Amino acid sequence: MLNPQEVSYEAELDAAIARTRQWGLECPDIKFNTQRYLTDAFIGKIVKSAQRVTGHLEPEAVAGQCFAVHHFIKDALEQDLGVPLLYTIGYVTYETGRAVFHTEVAQLKAMLDRGPPISGPLSLHAWLTLPSHEILDLTFGSTYGVVHGIEKLLGTATFTHPSELKRGMRYHPQLVGTDYFHRIGAITVLPTVLMG
Repeated sequence: MLNPQEVSYEAELDAAIARTRQWGLECPDIKFNTQRYLTDAFIGKIVKSAQRVTGHLEPEAVAGQCFAVHHFIKDALEQDLGVPLLYTIGYVTYETGRAVFHTEVAQLKAMLDRGPPISGPLSLHAWLTLPSHEILDLTFGSTYGVVHGIEKLLGTATFTHPSELKRGMRYHPQLVGTDYFHRIGAITVLPTVLMG
């Protein structure tokens, strides 16, 4: 088996897409390209759009909320930016190369096979991937900063191509789309209620 540090983000994402389909989960269809989207103006649009949906949340409120934050801002970002985004589930290696918010694929499959409800925190991370493979992550810095008491990370976001990540940081996709979280009970859709 290959060391995840030696496999490109693109290859890991392709494997995550294949795994998602193999497990019978809904898999969004996205066409990848080599265009770079993340200019200063584009990042400004991302921040403005995200704030419109989430408000001006304190970093402590964002910490540990990667599933929900990226789930709720995805549609608004796609509409405001005019670019499809891929909800991506996996883990991050950071600084020392240690895996952060990591669950082995076999454990992910076991949770899926058991079905809902899931109880307790999940050791997973979620972010959004552009068709260029660029990463949009509004929560990792705050979550890692809160968990490890690193104040300078609070409120930071990752907007970059995986080849340009610094400090030994790497994103490792394992699955895509939100169907996995729905199926294990980590994201619940509230029924529509009509008042009248």
